[in-house]
Amino acid sequence: MMRIFAVVLFFLFACADEFEAPEIELSTSSPIAFATDASKQVFYVLNSDMNHRFSSGSILVLSKEGEKLTRVKTPRIGRHLTVRGNDLFATFDKESGDNEGTKLLLFDISTPTNPSPVKEFPLDSCDPLNIVAPANYAYFAVTCLNGKLFVGELKDPRRDSTVKHVRTYSGFTRRAMHLDKSRGLLFSFVTDIGAPDLFDKKDRDEVSYETNAKVEGSGPNEIPDEIEKSKTRSLALNRDSSHFQFTIYDINKAIQDGFPLLEKEQVPRTEYRWLYFNLKNGDGEWDDKEVADEPTKFKYYRTNFWEAQADEDNADIFYLSHVGYAKDGYSEKANDVIKVTISTTNDPRTTEKTSDFFTFERVYGLSKDERGGDKYLASFQLTKLNDKKVVVVNSFRDLVNFDNPRYIVAVRRLEDGKFMQAASSDLEQSYFGLAVAGDTILTGSFYTHGLRLFKIDLESDTLNLLNSYD
Repeated sequence: MMRIFAVVLFFLFACADEFEAPEIELSTSSPIAFATDASKQVFYVLNSDMNHRFSSGSILVLSKEGEKLTRVKTPRIGRHLTVRGNDLFATFDKESGDNEGTKLLLFDISTPTNPSPVKEFPLDSCDPLNIVAPANYAYFAVTCLNGKLFVGELKDPRRDSTVKHVRTYSGFTRRAMHLDKSRGLLFSFVTDIGAPDLFDKKDRDEVSYETNAKVEGSGPNEIPDEIEKSKTRSLALNRDSSHFQFTIYDINKAIQDGFPLLEKEQVPRTEYRWLYFNLKNGDGEWDDKEVADEPTKFKYYRTNFWEAQADEDNADIFYLSHVGYAKDGYSEKANDVIKVTISTTNDPRTTEKTSDFFTFERVYGLSKDERGGDKYLASFQLTKLNDKKVVVVNSFRDLVNFDNPRYIVAVRRLEDGKFMQAASSDLEQSYFGLAVAGDTILTGSFYTHGLRLFKIDLESDTLNLLNSYD
């Protein structure tokens, strides 16, 4: 999905006539990421200004009602925003000719309408993908396109905070991250960047193998049998990870060890874990009945997760947006939001099998209307309206990787399944990303540099457009 940004240049960039670019002021230009302050009264918009319409990028500050209040000048190629209490994090990619490379900026938002720059951290050789920073926790993480993982420590005063490169993971990009602050563990999940070519797959896991030979009397061990019994594939797996594996990084142990850097060949295989689950839809039917009936023979391996969100009410729960092409044989059971519950008795550090410390439940995508063939999930957010939990999702099928582009903002109330959405195939309504403040949703019309503000009314069947900014 990130490759859309390169192709956006083709659609948006004007001829490179030399001119003195104006200040961005309160304009929007390629809005790429959205957030709110902790009180949900202010929206933040990260402008990336990819076609150099202005002399810089910015973080634009809006009221909950959508009034443009102020802006903070930033580097141009913005990537991601994250808010943690009074801290706002923003990552930036390097521009052509920029020798300083990518960076992370930290802002103080103790006055939410006036972000104040605190510190800049270099992120060497990193195309930044995501930031995770739990509230009331000293550590945060940044993941990169090339497998690098940076971990930062927030200190008082904030200008003394640090960021360190701690891992380079092999194999596939991992954008979706959950930092479990109660256990000191960071979980990172594979994300398919660009054209969708990673797909879920049912596979046989009936016995265990050693050096490609069956272990007599053994049972399943999570690894697909076809990989274990193939010498070529098992050797490849020892060099790189599978797209059906997530990673577990032990922050508590890293603190004790001084956050050592481990490159690809040094990362222990125990940090890579297999990911599989079989879920029910709204009618109570399993994604795959054979897997449900014979769990000691088959597993439903899963891949491609765009984002993770913590549950505000339960530290043992987080959610994942699971993405798929939604076509027979191509992750047709994906494009949903998955509730993941971490075991309170089995420690992921010492428990080998994923099924012994994670349980999974679908909370969005239970019906065809929610999942559908026109969806490709991206950002989402869990929130509450009238004390009832609601999930808000963005689906973005871009111009480059899909023959039928489609852009959707949807809402589902978890209690009773009440569902509504705004959908478009029009570039001028190309919703990308979102932030939610109360009953108000802010999203970006990426291709036209616009913003869209929606009102959630759960008594209605559609989302109401409150305002547009182009």
